[in-house]
Amino acid sequence: NTVIVIYGDHDARLPESNYVRLFNYDKETDGIISSDDPNYKEVDYYQYELLRKVPFMIYSKETKKNLHQKITNVMGMYDVMPTLGNMFGFYNKYQLGKDVFNTTDDNIVVFPNGNWMTNKVYYNTQKGEYLTLKETIITEEYIKECSEYSEKLLSASNSLIVYDLIKKTQEIIESDIDYIEEKVEK
Repeated sequence: NTVIVIYGDHDARLPESNYVRLFNYDKETDGIISSDDPNYKEVDYYQYELLRKVPFMIYSKETKKNLHQKITNVMGMYDVMPTLGNMFGFYNKYQLGKDVFNTTDDNIVVFPNGNWMTNKVYYNTQKGEYLTLKETIITEEYIKECSEYSEKLLSASNSLIVYDLIKKTQEIIESDIDYIEEKVEK
């Protein structure tokens, strides 16, 4: 009755130069192939961002027997709670993401700096530009909707995690209850 979940809370944090070496390593010289070489692979900002992935693995007897499933839809830390909640039959009213086993092409991953990505596009909030990830038309309305959603998701996340608003809200409620009880006793 054991389930093992492995999730990294951040990527490997490799500098861009390590990716350049990874993709352009010349085993003959133990160096990097020349950028003039037709096999040289340029690692630009967007490729670097997209390569910064984090593992999420779930293992149990059931997954060993019949599930060997690889999820290709984008997912982020927000999606861990609802995924595990669906597996184990619990719900957290503060969860923000989606169950990755039941999500569709519309999932969104929001990064702490405000950038976001879907299966269709990676959007750089600071630059106001995007990289298309699928052969599809990206409309201004799609970017606007996803940007608004990602801002709200990031704000809610910060309220819950960074500012510990659940605890603060509970403290305020408890303080109010104590105050009311004192007034009632008098």
